[in-house]
Amino acid sequence: MAISLIDEAGSKGVKLIAFPETWVPGYPWWIWLGAPAWGMQFVGRCFDNAIEADSPQDLALREAARRNNMHVVLGVSERAVGSLYMGQWMYGPDG
Repeated sequence: MAISLIDEAGSKGVKLIAFPETWVPGYPWWIWLGAPAWGMQFVGRCFDNAIEADSPQDLALREAARRNNMHVVLGVSERAVGSLYMGQWMYGPDG
C-alpha cells in the first residue's frame, strides 16, 4: 500500500510524503483492548509482519523513493535481532 501511495503522489509531483506511526506493519490497536497479558497473543503476528533493514520490502521502498525522486518518511515497527523497535525511516530522492 505504501508503494502505491508513493507512486500516486509522485505522479502528481509531490516531493515529500510522510506516513504515520507504525504504518508498517500497522498500528497495534489491540494494545488498547484489554490487559497486557491478553494482548501478548498478538505480539507474534506483529513481530512476523515487522520490517527489517535491507529486506526486499525495504529495498522496494527505497526504489519507490528513487523512482519518484521523492523524500519518504515512514513510521515502522522494525524487527532487529529478535526485538521490535518503533522507528521513523527516511528515504531520500536517491533511494
